[in-house]
Amino acid sequence: MNYGLLFNSGVSLLIAIGGGILTIYVLVRKRDPKVLFMSALFAAFWFCITMVYLLASARILAAFFGHYGLDRVLYQIDNAFGGAMAIPAVLMALYMLTRNKVAGGVGASLISVVWAVWVVIMVINGVSGPEVSQWHTDWDQVSAAAEYIAIFGLYLPAVLAMFSMFFGLIRVDSGMARYRLIMTALSMILTATLIIIEFLTTNPLLGIWIRLGILVAVLVGVFGYFPPKGLQARLKEG
Repeated sequence: MNYGLLFNSGVSLLIAIGGGILTIYVLVRKRDPKVLFMSALFAAFWFCITMVYLLASARILAAFFGHYGLDRVLYQIDNAFGGAMAIPAVLMALYMLTRNKVAGGVGASLISVVWAVWVVIMVINGVSGPEVSQWHTDWDQVSAAAEYIAIFGLYLPAVLAMFSMFFGLIRVDSGMARYRLIMTALSMILTATLIIIEFLTTNPLLGIWIRLGILVAVLVGVFGYFPPKGLQARLKEG
């Protein structure tokens, strides 16, 4: 039996758990009503990441037991969630830059259309494979257009949009808020960037290292909301 697949499934599950913690915490914590909209967008982003890696964990586990048909279906669904992360990311960026929900909504609507077209193309054309390695199963998009739309129409705009979060540092004055914003921005940028690299790589061993990097990136976000007690005390003083 290929126990590397089990390891990959376990790493993916840990990523999903980290993303789930962030999603739930952002939704339930007490906050100023003024940041409620932004909190919902943060939660939507982390929910997409949670679903991507929860489904990835399930599909790799299915492959471990030889259920490649289920692996294929779950691969396409987790791909759809991966592309969907661009929608809250772009809306968040435009709102932070303009403070205008209408402008953000227009940008997010355009990205939503790109995402919907991409999903339709992906479903109609399907995927080929899988190539089964020690570490994962690799499915390829049959349509080259689907790959280009995913990279240039969804993933790259999402990463570029996340850099706008650093403009928010101008508007925060407390040490804790500044720390949380920096850690969250780094976590989201690293996560999305590594997802792009994972999407492009065909090397199974590199793929598992990238997935471990995504786990670290998600943990950066977790520590952004749950800093060590000593650091938390210093940040509150600042």
